[in-house]
Amino acid sequence: MTERSLPGRLPLAGRNALVVGAGGPYARLAAIALAEAGARVSIATAAEVAAQETEANSILNECWTLGRDGIVLRLDAADPAAVEAALDRVDREAGPLHLLVHAAPAGEEPDGTLAAATSAFVCIAAARRRIAGRADARVLYLIDAQGTADAGGADREAALDFAGALSEQTDDEAVAVQALLVTRGTAPMVVRDALLTASTADIAAPIVLVGAP
Repeated sequence: MTERSLPGRLPLAGRNALVVGAGGPYARLAAIALAEAGARVSIATAAEVAAQETEANSILNECWTLGRDGIVLRLDAADPAAVEAALDRVDREAGPLHLLVHAAPAGEEPDGTLAAATSAFVCIAAARRRIAGRADARVLYLIDAQGTADAGGADREAALDFAGALSEQTDDEAVAVQALLVTRGTAPMVVRDALLTASTADIAAPIVLVGAP
């Protein structure tokens, strides 16, 4: 598909992005926002689940309407070998990757949060190795903290602790890594704007709180 000509230079024109986590609360929002900003967007599932693959194809269809072609990848994002193979395919079929956005759902099963955390570490580590040295290379991780408990905010504190651990484990001057912690009641457009800012501006802090403090 030929990229549609749009007036002016778009901030992500010529960049290739991969959004991991079809079926998560922010995967569609992230993919469409990046496509609207000019990026070629590919979509990956977080698990080898048919419903996530269907959602990924639906998201990619929306990106195609904006003139952005990409590919869909069905994989277990917590499997290092599967992630490496997926990155190989993106580089080969869509072009060199510049930006990875991890937006995987936590899941409803008891170990869902652990699975999402594992896939985050696996994907971010693999992407850092892959895109190091590429212009404006960066990795973003969307953490859904909208389930924060009203009393005490224990869930939010746990999410902040995880984001801090993530930034420590992924400290690499060659690749900017930033966690976007989205809090309860945050409007989708606020999340979208924060994602685009993180995708295009210099990253000053490893963790950004998106929404109400």
